[in-house]
Amino acid sequence: MHKIRREKIIEGTTIPGFIRNGQYFYINVDIYEDGMVNCWELADLKGVREKIDLEWLTPQVPDGESISVFGLGDYRTIGGSWKHDAQSYYDYITELVQQLNPGMHNIYEVSFAEKMKKEKYKIVESPYAQDFFVESEVGYKVVTGEGFFIFMKYEGIDYLVYLTVYKDGTIECQNAVFQKILKLEELEELFSNGTFFTELKEPTKITLDHLGDVVMVNGSYIIDIEDKYKQVLDIYQKLNKHPSLYDICRNRYYDYLENPTVENKEYLRKAYEVIPENERPRVAKTQAQHEDYIRILYTDQKREV
Repeated sequence: MHKIRREKIIEGTTIPGFIRNGQYFYINVDIYEDGMVNCWELADLKGVREKIDLEWLTPQVPDGESISVFGLGDYRTIGGSWKHDAQSYYDYITELVQQLNPGMHNIYEVSFAEKMKKEKYKIVESPYAQDFFVESEVGYKVVTGEGFFIFMKYEGIDYLVYLTVYKDGTIECQNAVFQKILKLEELEELFSNGTFFTELKEPTKITLDHLGDVVMVNGSYIIDIEDKYKQVLDIYQKLNKHPSLYDICRNRYYDYLENPTVENKEYLRKAYEVIPENERPRVAKTQAQHEDYIRILYTDQKREV
């Protein structure tokens, strides 16, 4: 039998949560209008209840534990004041599904057969959530974006916000308390004057969106604030189909392989080092290829053929 398939756009929203997997990871929990929820794995409402009961997904972090925020850093908690326990967090998720789908029509439930198929083929579904806003209701024209977490000082309070870069240059900084709309050209000053930041050099109370407040300090690694600003610019380039920092660096890499001159090596070095340090491994297709970048740029080793 010839096989075909189709894709359907399902809209939704996000709230923060923690994945407990060795340590605690701060994530966007993606909630969709069909009742499916992505928390590192797509689950129906029953599955989400199970993940919360197992404390795989949780709205709290015990004092003294570390929180890893992807692309931002690792932070040690000193003390938290949390808004939700397990039950109220699950209730909040179901309330959001009802807001997205007031009639609760076509709520998806993962069947036993589907579970067996996923187990058989070792399938873990974790679909990419596309940020967007509606530019025009006529024809439902949308503008797409991409974002990341960052600390932001707003009206004297420190927040962990989700900063979204949109294709048209609009910047959205949002959490449960406020939504701030900026333009791309405003960001350089805000990244340099401390409005946006990544380091917690002393115990700092951070408001974590819908979850509560927690006092934290720097942990084992912190991403440099300049790298986050570079990431903003790179996202904007990528959304507008311009060569990204990765594309430019890959092209310089292949140029060097074809013609390994001192000049081409310097072009490659500049292209590689402009990429935020934590993002550099992504320039290569494999770990071995990334090691080749390192060999070329920072050692005198010859390439083995």
